[in-house]
Amino acid sequence: MGVQIDGQRYEPLDDPATLKRLNAKLGSLDTPLHVQADTRSDLPYRCIGGTIFTLQRMGYRRIGFIAELRPGNER
Repeated sequence: MGVQIDGQRYEPLDDPATLKRLNAKLGSLDTPLHVQADTRSDLPYRCIGGTIFTLQRMGYRRIGFIAELRPGNER
């Protein structure tokens, strides 16, 4: 499992070196973070939850999830 930020891929998230690079990129632990799912329809929600959990374990306190409907699926 990994994340992509500004075109840079960070994986695996269970590697301390990867977490250190990710933390350097994200900055302050008070920075509000927004997690957005990939547009793939087969992405399990446990991957999103795992990413949010990892960010919480890193000490980030302000984490949000952005859920956007794909075009054509609006209600």
